[in-house]
Amino acid sequence: MVSMRFQHGTVTTQQILESLSLNGAAIIEGVLDPHKLAELNQQARQQLHLAAQQTPNEFMGSLTKRVGSLMASMPAARELAQHPLVTGVLDQTLTKYCPTYQLHFSGIMHVMQGERKQIPHRDATPFLNPSPVVVMATMWALTDFKAENGATVFVPGSHLWHDDRIPTPEESQIAEMPAGSVLIWAGNLIHGAGSCSVGYRTGLSLQYSVGWLRQEENQYMAVPRELAATFPESLQKLLGYDLASRHWGYVGQQHPHNHLMGVKEPGRLDPDGYDPEKCQGLRVVAEEPFRGQLYPERYGS
Repeated sequence: MVSMRFQHGTVTTQQILESLSLNGAAIIEGVLDPHKLAELNQQARQQLHLAAQQTPNEFMGSLTKRVGSLMASMPAARELAQHPLVTGVLDQTLTKYCPTYQLHFSGIMHVMQGERKQIPHRDATPFLNPSPVVVMATMWALTDFKAENGATVFVPGSHLWHDDRIPTPEESQIAEMPAGSVLIWAGNLIHGAGSCSVGYRTGLSLQYSVGWLRQEENQYMAVPRELAATFPESLQKLLGYDLASRHWGYVGQQHPHNHLMGVKEPGRLDPDGYDPEKCQGLRVVAEEPFRGQLYPERYGS
């Protein structure tokens, strides 16, 4: 098995990509410096304090506090969403199926003592597994992640399995990692929060998807337009103010970023760097074995 654990500063993007390809996950330790980690924790505590108590349910848990829409409420998370370690991976993975990618979800997961293990799951996409990786996810450890405090549990290699294969307990691993580390995983990897018997753990999850996939968290509504207009262009496009392919997502013959910023000129209707010969988009999904099959119970057989 290819190593899944690396140290920031010595790991290369290629090593992370190899682990993601074979294992479906990679852990990189020591990514955040103490100042940035403290800033994120301070803002996360503020958001957790303000958040309303959620109604317990079997999937979300009864002793896990969750906060979303972080791009609107947590300035430090905006910078984190564009961390070069992660975007370097996204540039080599999600762009296989679309010239652009976008922020799919943002959230804090604060698991408290007494919480049960979460139901193992894949992050939802419309495709049966095995499928192309159209969602890439990260979990940033704002506190130490340990086996006893609810660290993420995942099944290496399960991103390559058929949906009907059920993992055994022996096939699972625990993403123990010190605060300041990040777990990166393919969205179709089987994973979930672990049980918490001691203390708590706080993670910040940022997930990304190809530009043509509907976002799990609607960033256009989560972030007020007047606030989004103050963000740097790179973050605006990450929120979805970009084209997914030629002409996909334009507004009144305008690039969506021009429309957001009030630019009254047509401009290009291709994403930056668009090359139809390099990005085959949905055709790649349709041509590969077992790809492009929709869930029949959701979409009809």
